[in-house]
Amino acid sequence: MPEDRPDPDLEDARIRAARYDAAGRLGRAALKITQQAPDQVERERLRRHQIGVEGRLAEDIARAVDICVPVWDLLAEKALFADISRPELVDIREALVGRTSDSDPQPQVSLRFHDDEVNVAAVRNLIPAIASPHRVDGYRYATWETPDTRVVEPFLVALNQRATGIHTVVATMFVGATFLRYEQQLGAIRRRQLDRLSLAVSADLRLIVATRTALVDA
Repeated sequence: MPEDRPDPDLEDARIRAARYDAAGRLGRAALKITQQAPDQVERERLRRHQIGVEGRLAEDIARAVDICVPVWDLLAEKALFADISRPELVDIREALVGRTSDSDPQPQVSLRFHDDEVNVAAVRNLIPAIASPHRVDGYRYATWETPDTRVVEPFLVALNQRATGIHTVVATMFVGATFLRYEQQLGAIRRRQLDRLSLAVSADLRLIVATRTALVDA
């Protein structure tokens, strides 16, 4: 369920937080003692609600990439197949930041997702730059850290698998929160498209965590 929809538990957390924030020092102490103060889980839930689906998508896509880092390490450690090739990684880098030299940093990428057609369709229907949406049969998440500012930028990468088995980049889309809001204002994307992608990202996060657990236990 999208996090912006009515949620009784969220409303309870909002009331508890507002009461606590408005109380003085003694009042806050009393609320803590009686366990009526908002806890960290409630505060995080409120924060996630306040940043909207756009902010949550930006955070979750960056998190998906970050969680994949130990997965790549575990695959290498166990001599297992990694689902990305160097040409594809170069292709992704060039799609994100243009042509760069070998000395420039590489983007960080997630695992490739392709089995869930509903999720692939959510990607296929979102990226405005895709001229032939039927060509998209998989996707990854990626992040690029700007060397000068150290700002981490999240991206969605739409892929197509060629007959040779090589995956090529069809299109990429920056998924920063401000950009997504701006695109909605222009009418380029719609809120329901973001809601669908949010569900896909949540499912992919669970799959990444399950994959990491399975590799650790193997």
